[in-house]
Amino acid sequence: MALSQAQIIRIAAPLIFSLTASIASAADDLSYWYVGGKIGWSHFHNGCEAQAESCDKDSGGWGAQLGYRATEHWAFEAQYLDFGDAVATYRESGQLNQYTGSMAGWTVALKGILPLTKKTELYGKVGSLYWDGEVKGPGSTRQDNDWAPMMAIGLDYHFSPRWSISAETQYADGVGSESIGGSNLFFTSVGVQYRFGPTQPQPQQKPTPPPPPPPAPVVLPAMHSEVHFAFDSATPLDEPPLTAVVDRLVRYPDARVIVKGYADATGPDAYNMKLSERRAEAIKAELVRQGVNPDQITVEGFGEQNPVLDNETAEHRAQNRRVHLYLPGLEVNP
Repeated sequence: MALSQAQIIRIAAPLIFSLTASIASAADDLSYWYVGGKIGWSHFHNGCEAQAESCDKDSGGWGAQLGYRATEHWAFEAQYLDFGDAVATYRESGQLNQYTGSMAGWTVALKGILPLTKKTELYGKVGSLYWDGEVKGPGSTRQDNDWAPMMAIGLDYHFSPRWSISAETQYADGVGSESIGGSNLFFTSVGVQYRFGPTQPQPQQKPTPPPPPPPAPVVLPAMHSEVHFAFDSATPLDEPPLTAVVDRLVRYPDARVIVKGYADATGPDAYNMKLSERRAEAIKAELVRQGVNPDQITVEGFGEQNPVLDNETAEHRAQNRRVHLYLPGLEVNP
């Protein structure tokens, strides 16, 4: 039984208004317009009366559509559909008379979309069909039009960025009227669509953050180290404590070391000067052996100058037989 126009409005209006509000609030960069066409098969269910001698309720049909995809999941769509003809033969006054009913119309619908894969989407539609029907028989033609609720389900496959194909089944309830007869109308179709506008979501431009400030330089403090020697010897008494010195010089090529040799006051001044130089050179040779670049090393001999203690006792003189290593402070980047 066909629904009246008032009943259709009462059913559809709350749904359409609520979904339209949801779509408006969710609009995004996927929005675009599309057009399409379709061909298919119409079935006029209950399209003939029981007393018909013959009844052909199936026909070819075609359609054209215009749609607007508002978000990833929602679209609006309008279609013009020609459902073709249903033909029935009735025996009247002893004669067989043929009646041909044709049906076409416009649909407006809200389309919900569920992406299944990157290229495939399942969709459903709910809306109304404004139908325009006509029945031709022997010596008479009757016409009528009205609204009927409709729904559809289908599958879209996007085989290129702008083109897609679809398969769809549509149902309209109670199409027709008392004057031309009525039926429930099925339309199964395949179609092709072309989309306008962007072919993929436009990425939002995010402001480029400022580069982080460069790390503050680190200042390495000055270093001091001493190596002691036996009387009249350029060989250290013990293993020279050079690990920290070598580590800085090898790690930082800009680092420098001043190697200062000394002697006690025993013996001639000239001899003690040469002895202090040999001691400084011995420490330089050890630094180079451990991987230090010779260009980072400055060698100086001071003889018996600058004693740390007076030379009055053997213990004091032992403290003056030395090499002093001085590494100036250094500013480095971490």
